Amino acid sequence: MSEIDGRDLVIKRVFVKNGRVMPGLPGFIPLGNGKTHCFCCGKALTDELSFARGIGPECIKEWGPYSGREWIEKYAKPFKRYLGQQKRRNLQPVSFDEWLKQRNDKSRIKL
Repeated sequence: MSEIDGRDLVIKRVFVKNGRVMPGLPGFIPLGNGKTHCFCCGKALTDELSFARGIGPECIKEWGPYSGREWIEKYAKPFKRYLGQQKRRNLQPVSFDEWLKQRNDKSRIKL
């Protein structure tokens, strides 16, 4: 009979969920490509923010942001606000990358 180390239990609870290794850690196998399909579950991504994140809305709630793409989260709420404004005005929104570029250009002008 082998002894159970308490550290192993904590690691398994924190980094493994439903038998899968948490995204961004060694041993994680992406199910999607992160461009058109979610890294975590492999489902097709449907909105522009999910395309930028590489993760769908359900998986972002469960797993959090994908490693290396955490910086996107500080722009998530403003981008969602922008999408809502464009929808109310009946205008076609630009992609997240284009929106971010326009936003950065405006901030440079203010300086």
